[in-house]
Amino acid sequence: MIIRGLTKKIVVTRLVVGHTHADIDAKFAKIWMKIRNMHVLTAQHYEQLITSALKSTKHVSKVVDLLVIPDYALLLNGMNANKTSK
Repeated sequence: MIIRGLTKKIVVTRLVVGHTHADIDAKFAKIWMKIRNMHVLTAQHYEQLITSALKSTKHVSKVVDLLVIPDYALLLNGMNANKTSK
């Protein structure tokens, strides 16, 4: 992105593991405890394990399999077209 002139600076940050203090972390902990010693080979098996891990929680959990493949070429080419047309 820098070479293409799209930006001058890229900043990469990450949260300290286990210290995000987000409510969702508790859900991920339950899932991790369920699968930590298992081999999960299919998306369907992973869905079953997630559902099983979260069935005892007071919130209803629903697994949605969402596949998104971004078109980065279109994004980058569109940005270059806008840059050269200015």
